[in-house]
Amino acid sequence: MLPDTERVKAATTELRKNYYPKPESLLWLIEIYITHSEQGVRQQAAVESQRLVSKHWKSIPADQKPQIRHKLLEKTLNEEVKLVRHSGARIIAAIASEDIENGEWAELPELLAQAAGSPQVSHREVGVFILFTLLETASSYFAEKIPELFSILSKTIKDPESTDVRINTMICLGAVATIIDPDEDTEPLKLWVQIFPEMVAVLKGFVDAKEEDRTVQAFERITMASMQIATELEEDDDEDDDSSPARNALGLLSLLAESLPPRQVIVPLLDAFPKFSSSADPKYRQAGILALGMCVEGAPDFVGTQLDSFLPIVFKLLEDPEMKVRHAALNGVARLADDLAEDLQKTHEHLVPALLTNLDAAMHHAAGGNNDKQTLDIMKASCAALDSLTDGMDGDILKNYLQALLQRLTQLLDHPELDVKASAASALGSIAGSSEEEFLPYFKDTIEKLAPYANVKDSNEELDLRATVCDSIGSMAAAVGPKVFEPYVRDIMATSEEALHLDHPRLKETSYILWSTLAKIYEEEFTPYLDGVVNALAASLSQQEDNFEVELGQHAQDLLGRYMPYFEKTIEAVMPLVEHSYEGVRKTAISTLWRAYACLFSMMEDQTNTKWTPGLPLNVQPSAELVKLGEIVTTATLSLWEDEYDRGIVTDINRNVASTLKLCGPAILAQPSFLEKTKDIIFTIISRQHPCQQDLGDFDSPGEEDAESSEYDWLVIDTALELISNLALALGPQFAEIFAEYEKPLKKFASSNINFERSTAIGIIAECAGHMGSGITPFTKSLMPVLLKRLSDTDAETKSNAAYGTGVLIFHSQDSATYLPSYNTILQKLEPLLQTNHARSIDNACGCVARMIMAHSDAVPLDDILPVMVGLLPLKEDYEENEPIFECITGLYSQSNQTILQLTPKLIPVFAAVLGEPEGQLGVETREKVIGIVKFIASSHPELLDGYDGLKALC
Repeated sequence: MLPDTERVKAATTELRKNYYPKPESLLWLIEIYITHSEQGVRQQAAVESQRLVSKHWKSIPADQKPQIRHKLLEKTLNEEVKLVRHSGARIIAAIASEDIENGEWAELPELLAQAAGSPQVSHREVGVFILFTLLETASSYFAEKIPELFSILSKTIKDPESTDVRINTMICLGAVATIIDPDEDTEPLKLWVQIFPEMVAVLKGFVDAKEEDRTVQAFERITMASMQIATELEEDDDEDDDSSPARNALGLLSLLAESLPPRQVIVPLLDAFPKFSSSADPKYRQAGILALGMCVEGAPDFVGTQLDSFLPIVFKLLEDPEMKVRHAALNGVARLADDLAEDLQKTHEHLVPALLTNLDAAMHHAAGGNNDKQTLDIMKASCAALDSLTDGMDGDILKNYLQALLQRLTQLLDHPELDVKASAASALGSIAGSSEEEFLPYFKDTIEKLAPYANVKDSNEELDLRATVCDSIGSMAAAVGPKVFEPYVRDIMATSEEALHLDHPRLKETSYILWSTLAKIYEEEFTPYLDGVVNALAASLSQQEDNFEVELGQHAQDLLGRYMPYFEKTIEAVMPLVEHSYEGVRKTAISTLWRAYACLFSMMEDQTNTKWTPGLPLNVQPSAELVKLGEIVTTATLSLWEDEYDRGIVTDINRNVASTLKLCGPAILAQPSFLEKTKDIIFTIISRQHPCQQDLGDFDSPGEEDAESSEYDWLVIDTALELISNLALALGPQFAEIFAEYEKPLKKFASSNINFERSTAIGIIAECAGHMGSGITPFTKSLMPVLLKRLSDTDAETKSNAAYGTGVLIFHSQDSATYLPSYNTILQKLEPLLQTNHARSIDNACGCVARMIMAHSDAVPLDDILPVMVGLLPLKEDYEENEPIFECITGLYSQSNQTILQLTPKLIPVFAAVLGEPEGQLGVETREKVIGIVKFIASSHPELLDGYDGLKALC
């Protein structure tokens, strides 16, 4: 029988109004906790008791307290139910925090030490748990007793019988870390360092035993302990000094964020971030933002979903009165912008002025003759943040800040410190590259200030500056174009060739990147430089330096792509490096081969004026040269791909094969056994069975429950899933047989508890359905329930992908008997997406509706749904969905559908938007159809085009 809610409310009100205000209520509740036979009653009494301790304990007669303490501790030590036991421990901790403050219950620490060393497991578990709760509520009491704590905890962390004791010890140690002050006494820090390996051993034990909840708890403790240690960062700590405990702690956070799922590291860090950032102690504010910055790279997708929750705090830290906190905040912004540039750029109206304010303050300080380290750090960090933020920024946004930015940064080129010059030069390159033609008025003055530093070479610091300047000059060349840059080409080529002989690895790499940029800009006009360029590249490859990791492959197409005489020489130089002992060289060598193949294929298509079509056997036969190169590339790839232990190399191969399939279609799949091998390797990766995934844990079979992934771990799977999509693109309907093998793992990812796994899997299913066309029909019954479920997902990206996938499946599947009964359900689930503020969700929901109409307009209430869809146009983000939407609209016009005809006045501004800027919102054929509708409107209702001169011009 369910309890009467009103009676419960009334009873609760009665207790709180007439009983809990009395000190005796605490004694009654403790008595109930100690004596009652019902577990639920004991638990509730303990919870209520804890709440009343701070209010009533001081009013309890002193002669009664010893007996209460004794009975309370005795009961809690012997309580059999863990939840009740923990609640009892919290009563004890609450009382102890009151007593300790008043110098009472002095024997408790000794009693807890005895409990922690008791032969009874439950006593040890309670003793350590009470210690933890005391550390939470009365940590200052233990500041002078840290050695005694370590004496106890060094034993309990190795408890042979109880995982509870070990995990409670881990939690205790996390709390102990918060009261260690190395400035006062270095001994506690030494004790911490000594016990740390035991913490790792406990953690490893939980991982090996697959005790996920305990693993999460342990990692949370390590995360919090690392943040605490980071508060001890000294002002003179060098960022590259690995011996500093604070730097080590920050490095550990970075490693944990990269290696573990977000909820084990990022979530507790973000939970603690507001507390650290609002602390009165600047060391905590500094540690909070530094810790956040260190973790972004390891989980950018997850951190990106949390930006709204913490960016206001970051903005506040940029205005902090302490320079070291502002410096840390600037570094944090730079790291955030490195990985989340697009998201961060949306805050430009607040962020750019904040960065300029910091830069101005430092420059003003320096102008007064004060070039202390903190001032220089602020200048460099401001430049670095602007550099990262403006790299790739929309030119229409950047032009609003261009003059203010360039005025300050060019001024810094005159600063006496070389690293300040370098920071400014790097930011100038990013700004030029993003602003493009808007940079033209500033180009001449800027490059003339930069040019002298392109030739400096008297020290390593000068060579560092030279490398940065050459990088920036390359960006400026790309921004202003070949004609404007022409006067500087010869000098910069001479400078870059000299750089190869200055024994400076970064300068050498900069030369290669510069040549790639200039080759792209000048095309055939770059031919006079090719002999020198190719010889230099070949010489570098032949050196086989152990630390050689120049991204030659990234630039191979620009440098060598259109110049056939150099192809053979390039391949000969690269092939031996495929089996190089250094991972970076292997990765670059394979990338070079794949880019060379893609380039040769593009040249063949240009020469034959043909375009690949999906499926095998090939409809367009490749040239003999391309077949031969394909054999070389696939043989080299398979020699690594199946057994490579380095995850970065496998990820890169996945990307290269996927990109080549997208550009070149199925030609490479015609190589003997390559399709079969590729299919099998993909399966091992998405089943987490590949050798490069061995460190993720031992998985006995692909059907076993998958481990939760870190974003770094997920990357190799993510690229394999992308490869599945591009295989479908290259094979078309023929992919159905292969899709049957991947369907189960894809559906498994689609039901993951991790947002990015679900959204990615649903997106891949949708893309495969689109590429396979009618070949998706046999999978309609199994995929439709998956997509329907994800239309109600809690994650916006997953819902958006599900909307896209649902529409694509319906549009291409010939199994209408399966999907038609779900039409009303789908429309109901799409309704919230059509009302959201998430632009991509709206776009995909509209696309889904359009495809449903085109598949079966008779099953859609057009009078109700079309006005809603039209009211959401034009699309804001996903222009690809314009295709089905405007195919649908033009189709309805051709059918003289009355609803769409009545909506014509509302569609006029929509037509103007999609036919205007930016270009490319519609495909060529769809654009022509829309123009045809505009012409029809112009002839039948010309008055509707008044004020739309762009549309009139098309008529």
